[in-house]
Amino acid sequence: MARREIRTTVPVHGNQTLKIGTLRGILRDINLSANDFASLWAQ
Repeated sequence: MARREIRTTVPVHGNQTLKIGTLRGILRDINLSANDFASLWAQ
């Protein structure tokens, strides 16, 4: 299986927390489910 390059933009504004809608949009852009993200984050 070929690995393709996926890119997205992550806004960074000082120490502000990312809003949930922004995070969901980023996950949608990179085709990653919220559950998969949570599993990776816990590692």
